Amino acid sequence: MKTLRHDLAEHITNYHSVWSALLANTNYGNYASSLWDVTLKPEDIMVNHDDETFTFQHANFTFDV
Repeated sequence: MKTLRHDLAEHITNYHSVWSALLANTNYGNYASSLWDVTLKPEDIMVNHDDETFTFQHANFTFDV
């Protein structure tokens, strides 16, 4: 379980295409940021093996504008 939560945190924080698309599809025009950071601790991820889902809390998404 510990490894799964660590792997999920790593994947979520480094999923560049999703976070880039999120910023590109906002209404910031020429001010859209290309610099961003996502932090998520593995211990803040709850995995439900019964229905094969996970949830997380206390994630931070920061970017410059």
